[in-house]
This record gives sequence, C-alpha cells and structure tokens, in this order.
Amino acid sequence: MFKRERLMEALLSKRGNGRAKVITGLRRSGKSFLLKELFIPYLLQEGVPGENILLLELDDLRNASLRNPLKLLDKVLSSIPAEGMSYVFVDEIQLCQEVSNPDAAGDVLSFVDACNSLLKRPGVDLYVTGSNSRMLSKDILTRFRDRGDEIRVTPLTIGEILEECPGSPGALFNEYLVYGGLPRVALEKSLEGKAMYLSSVIGETYLGDIVERAGLPSEKGLKDIGRLLATTAGSLTSIENIARTLAAAYQEKFYWEKVRKFIDLFQSSFLIEEVGRYDLIGRRNIEEPHKFYYADNGLMNAFGDFSHFERQQALECAVYNHLRESGYSVEVGVVPLRKMEGGRREMRSYEVDFIATKYLSKLYIQVACSMGDLRKERQEKASLSAIRDSNAKVILLGEDIPPTRDEEGILTESVLDFLKNDCRI
Repeated sequence: MFKRERLMEALLSKRGNGRAKVITGLRRSGKSFLLKELFIPYLLQEGVPGENILLLELDDLRNASLRNPLKLLDKVLSSIPAEGMSYVFVDEIQLCQEVSNPDAAGDVLSFVDACNSLLKRPGVDLYVTGSNSRMLSKDILTRFRDRGDEIRVTPLTIGEILEECPGSPGALFNEYLVYGGLPRVALEKSLEGKAMYLSSVIGETYLGDIVERAGLPSEKGLKDIGRLLATTAGSLTSIENIARTLAAAYQEKFYWEKVRKFIDLFQSSFLIEEVGRYDLIGRRNIEEPHKFYYADNGLMNAFGDFSHFERQQALECAVYNHLRESGYSVEVGVVPLRKMEGGRREMRSYEVDFIATKYLSKLYIQVACSMGDLRKERQEKASLSAIRDSNAKVILLGEDIPPTRDEEGILTESVLDFLKNDCRI
C-alpha cells in the first residue's frame, strides 16, 4: 500500500482548522483512497471513536437522497455526536444537486450552502472530494472561496514507487518515464497491462469527462490536441500552429479561440500545465509561445500512442512534475547574450529548462540525457553561467553518475537522485 506521506502530512497540518479540506487533482490519482484507506484508518488508530467519523459516498445509490443539499445537511447533523470533534467526509460532492429553497421563492441552495452550514457548527472537521464531468474538483475549490483549503493529489512520485514496488531502481525509473505514476499503473505487473489501462482511461474517463462537462457535441479535435501537446511537451508550442494542423486534418477552419478553449479544458482537468517563459536579463515575462507539460508521464505517452517516446522529453516531464509536487512554481528561463559568431557579435538566446521558486528559495535547472563530451557540457552550462545571482544552479542527467560541483558552484547529478531527494541540493 502506498503511504502517500506528503499528502498525509498536508491533511494533518490542516486538521481541525475550521475550513473545508478540498481534495483536488487528476482523476485516478487516488483522492478517495487517500481519505478512505489512509486518513480514516489513521484517525481510528489514533483513538478517534468510530461514531465520530462519518463517510458519505454520494456515488453510492444507497445515498442517492443525500444528493439533495438539505437532506445531506440533515443527515450529517443527525449522525454525528453532540460532543467532541467529528470528522465528516463527503466523497463525490459534485453529485449534490442545486435545489429551490422551500422557504424563499427564487432562492437556490447547493452543496456549498450545506457545507458552509456545517463549518459554522463547532466540532465539525469537513473533507470533500469531487471530480467528474459535471464539476471538477478545481471548480469545487473555487466555489468554497475563502472557506476551503486545497490539498492537491498528484500521481505517485518515483520515490513512492521505489519504496513499495519490487525491482531495481534503474528498471523502475525507466518504467516510470514511460508509464508514469497513476497508482493502478504502478501496481500493474505487465507492461502491456500498463499501456492498455492508460489508453483506455484516456477515452473512457478523461476525454469523456471533458466532452460532457463542456457540453461539446463530440470529441472531435480533442484527442488530436492531446496528441499534439504530448508529442511537443517541453517544446515551445504555438496555438496558431495547432489550429492550422487541425484545419488541414479535418479540412475545416479551426480557430485560435477554439484550440485555446480545448487547451484550457485540459488544464482544468489537471491533465496538463502551461509554463510561461521569463527573460532573466530583461526581468520580464515573455508572451506565447509557451511550453506544456503533462501531469503524468504515462498519460503523455499514451496520448502519443507510445510511438513518440523521447527520453529527453520524459526526463523533463518527470522533473517538472516533481518540482510542482514539491511546492515550487516553475517557469522556463531565457538568457539573451551577445556571442562572437563568424567574427561578429550576435545576440543569441539561451534557455534554462526550469526556474523553480518556492518562498525565498530558487533553483535554476538544466535537464539532459547525458553530457558525453566537452562541447555538450559547455552547451548545458552556458545559460547557467550567464546568470549572475547566487541561487543554486543544477544540471540533471538521465544517467547514473555521482554528484559533482564545479568551480562555479554548478551541481551536476542524476535525475533519479534529484527526484528521490525531494529537490534538496
């Protein structure tokens, strides 16, 4: 069983704070498992009486009546003890429907009203999850406004997989780069089974949810955009170019606005994140094109039908997601420099793969498969050497090497070591 220690720590740090804990994240990443199989057993083991723990699963037909927010509120209030702290868990909260207020014509009540009423009652600690086509968990957090705390559930990290799955670290890491960290995938023993599950869940879960939620007439163009974003992940991506590609494929006009809408739907489903660029010399944000990274290597490769796997791309995606899971905000760095070319000084732009920032901590990171020769090493270090501040600079390689630090203070280590050590340098 995966322990999800970081997520458990996040739950415990917000326990009893008088706010709703809204469990968000990619579907199939283990939100319900976190509460039902890890957190509730922890509370029981700690000595919380069973009668002080109430779990309501709204996707269970036996609880269909509780999809009315008034009945949901009544059920909770009638089920929890009057004394002591009670822990209330509502799974799939989005199934709770809006209803008319029987005492006020024209007034509409929702699950938010029910939950806010519970939060006003002393001794109630509330946790909710929700993510399907009607309302993704990101929307739920928005509706709670300042009364909710988000706890983002992400796919498994390579560190979690190494702790629980048999096999050598190198072999497990190589599998992770291709098939990712969705819990069901990590537990599947055969590579064929991993690939089949990922391919099926794309159509049956992710794309279907987007179509239903957005009221689209079909999946037309949606999977193609997912494939294009997968094959170009980590590269500068032009929305206008995607629109032209789809227009040629379907022999009809695909407007920039339509492609932008589809990409935003992918983002709101937690499938991808858009990463902006930042000019480190001019100290300014750069407009499109930006980069996109999938939330999971396996989903990225499945959208590409596993036929476009590139190790460099996979390494970057794994590093990006680990940085985000560790609480960093991430940008792509651009360093414009004048260099001598053919006897003339010309302006060239060098790229820093990631600028990772958390509070007052900042990392500049380059990712490469290897640095097999001196020219390659100089290329990777050029942009880092041009940055004139004292923040940490790291080169991560997709090969098994001992960590080294050069005279400029630039650390070089393996991607796997970096991911296992929670970004500590």
